[in-house]
Amino acid sequence: MLNRLIRFSLVSAFALAIAGHGVAIADSHEGGDDKTEEKTTEGGDDAEKKDGDGEEKKEDGGGEEKKADDDAGSDDASATSRKSVTKENYPTSLTGRPLVNPKGMIELGGAISHVRLSVAGISADATGLGVSASYVPADKIQVGLSTGLGIDPDVEWSESLGLSAWYSVMEEGMAGKLDVAAGVSTGLNFQDGADVFSGFTVHGLTRYHLGPKMFVTAGSNLLEVQTADPSALSLNIDLGFTYQATPKIAATLTTRPAHIKLSGDANATTTYGDVIPLGIMGTMGMSAKLDVYAMLSFPSLEDAGDLMTIAVGARFRM
Repeated sequence: MLNRLIRFSLVSAFALAIAGHGVAIADSHEGGDDKTEEKTTEGGDDAEKKDGDGEEKKEDGGGEEKKADDDAGSDDASATSRKSVTKENYPTSLTGRPLVNPKGMIELGGAISHVRLSVAGISADATGLGVSASYVPADKIQVGLSTGLGIDPDVEWSESLGLSAWYSVMEEGMAGKLDVAAGVSTGLNFQDGADVFSGFTVHGLTRYHLGPKMFVTAGSNLLEVQTADPSALSLNIDLGFTYQATPKIAATLTTRPAHIKLSGDANATTTYGDVIPLGIMGTMGMSAKLDVYAMLSFPSLEDAGDLMTIAVGARFRM
């Protein structure tokens, strides 16, 4: 049980990051319908305006019309398709982002986390730095890697490397409300005497928009396959809810109401609500290129005072 709780403290942080990763953009237009709009050009010869009857008149000249560039990640009010998101107009709101980043985007992440553990007479505290990187080489395909560095009590590399790959299966299905991405992730362990490869996790991340400011997620860490002896196959029911409070600030809750043993000796039990984890995450989209966030994770609410993870981090895109 102890090992399982510690393991979930790491998995929950990954689930929170995924839940906060994907989501639609709102465009606001200043001014009302009754206002007269006038556009001028460099040469001053071109003009477009409305007369008193509301009819549009246009005079052509040799000048070139100036247009204001859209502010990437701006506080917009009219919905823009998540399919049309690019590196340049990447939204600050989670509700505006696709599950898989736009083609050509590189995303770098870093987080400092502190784990407090006091279970079954065992007490420990640890602080570490996690780093990650992802790249989108082609439309709908994203690959990534991650690793960690221990800070306290010892400064040392975690001797592990996480690998992941994602594919966007569906964007804006069911009248623009449903997004689905399939993924696979694994961890390579380079510690002495350990199996370098011991298994992998299959994800079927599904996101459904309840409205312009809310969505729910399911399917992260869906199927866990342990190939090392003893082998195991298990199904996880991971759920998440995100509320976009402002165009830049969002709150996310995640939990796992059920862990179902399918096969293998490594799975001791199937749990339905007896170990209820909870993750809380707040994200601020500073710009199209930068997010900052804070996380609080409880692998078991029953032992919330004895087992918890606190983390702060940032994601940078280019």
